[in-house]
Amino acid sequence: MRTNFIKCSNLFQSKSRRTCILTKMSRKEGSKILEYSETCNLTLGPDPLVKFDVDDAFNLGIMARSLILEKIREDGYVIEICSADDHCLFRCCTSSDTTVGNDWRLELKRQAALKHRNSSFELQKRIGSYMNSKLIKSTRAYLLENKHTVITEGAVLIFVKGVSFPVGCFAIDKRDPCFRIEHIAKYCLYRYSQEQLQKQEQKLELEISKRVEEKLKLDNPIQKIDGEAWKLFKE
Repeated sequence: MRTNFIKCSNLFQSKSRRTCILTKMSRKEGSKILEYSETCNLTLGPDPLVKFDVDDAFNLGIMARSLILEKIREDGYVIEICSADDHCLFRCCTSSDTTVGNDWRLELKRQAALKHRNSSFELQKRIGSYMNSKLIKSTRAYLLENKHTVITEGAVLIFVKGVSFPVGCFAIDKRDPCFRIEHIAKYCLYRYSQEQLQKQEQKLELEISKRVEEKLKLDNPIQKIDGEAWKLFKE
């Protein structure tokens, strides 16, 4: 079942408070590492999308996989996108050497993010490491039963403009967990939201052009708009 959400408002937008940086790290740490940095801190939520349905989940997942393969060039990533009711809409791997541990961590971080409406990075900061005996009691609620899997970063909520609640969850896990996963997930959402905005603007301009041309044809059948003259009627 496909769901289309409201496309309005500028809720959650804070473009002026964040920036996207592509950083090339030294070859010792890997070839090209993509890092998403924000001007303030990681507590800012990811960029909201124009809309979100099963097609968007597929396109977002494919784009994320391509970015990881082209820019990061590291193996062992698993990408998973689900709806707000924890129904899987997309799942893929960047290589065949992933393990069941990736599945356990993805399940844990995804369910925790949706339940507590926060990124797994923020939840991880709150509960600390389960290896610390003093934190075992407070961490138990975040551990998968009988699997002793600690929550890791990499799960961020998906929001749509004009909607105050999350409509899905975008999660990434790596064979060897690293600190960049949260940055990568938010960067992928940022890139996809920009693509959606660009397509929406192009579609709107095309619709305006057609409507103005149709109106002019009704008023004067001989008159026709050439080039970008229709933009004069945009406002």
